[in-house]
Amino acid sequence: MFGPSHYVPILRWKQAERFALRYLHEEDRKSITPLIELTPLTFKSRNTAEHVATPLDPAQVVHQEAKKLLKSCANFPFFLDLRHVAVDVVRTRAKVHALEYFAEVGRSYKLALVPVTGLSRTKEYQASVAAIVKDDKRGICLRLTPADIIEAGFTRSIRALLKSLRLTEDAIHLLVDYEANDPAVPSVDLLLATIPNLGKWQTLSVASGAFPPDLQGFEPGNRRIPRTDWLAWKKAVSTTKNGIRKPSFSDYTIQYGLYKEPVEGCNPGIRSTRTG
Repeated sequence: MFGPSHYVPILRWKQAERFALRYLHEEDRKSITPLIELTPLTFKSRNTAEHVATPLDPAQVVHQEAKKLLKSCANFPFFLDLRHVAVDVVRTRAKVHALEYFAEVGRSYKLALVPVTGLSRTKEYQASVAAIVKDDKRGICLRLTPADIIEAGFTRSIRALLKSLRLTEDAIHLLVDYEANDPAVPSVDLLLATIPNLGKWQTLSVASGAFPPDLQGFEPGNRRIPRTDWLAWKKAVSTTKNGIRKPSFSDYTIQYGLYKEPVEGCNPGIRSTRTG
């Protein structure tokens, strides 16, 4: 359980992010629960000279990344989201999603992994989340977009997911993810007022991103980018009324949005779009 003074950074799992977590002071680390995202490129070997990416053995990749997670996260809790990854690992009896295999390998390292899901993930992904929940009993992180929350039937969808996972609200870390900080979407207060049983969820966080999709419009030199994500969260927390629960702050440490496979010879791209 954590409150509004806690921080939930959304980290695309690269070397800089790994080092940043690894060398945090222990007291600071206690106030942070990172949400870590892996991308398809994690499971590919890149030939820089020929700009070619070839698949790697996913089981070996999971073992390697689990060791990196142990070095960076130790046994502190973290959220793991493989929404960008459609990779299976072959087991003795059947194939499982890489997320499920991560949890299996993580148990040998005593990783405090909490799986992340959303309302529109695939059946295979949700089945892996259900298996992890059953074995680890750490609950889940549920990632919702404003579009999810304002959609007709939202409450029904929430109830159906909880029923399928055999969970109640107190086992779920709720993350409302605005992605880009867009003043046109409903305010934090309005969205939170729509969520059923707001006070019962284990934790509540609101995420958004202020970093632009790219820096092509900036001239060389020092430039300032307004932290509209931080300012919007700060305003929401300071003006929360009628007993509405105050969320923790979450943000993207790089560009917001959905990962997109890079064109060969180019750097990975980021796009802003609705996600599950």
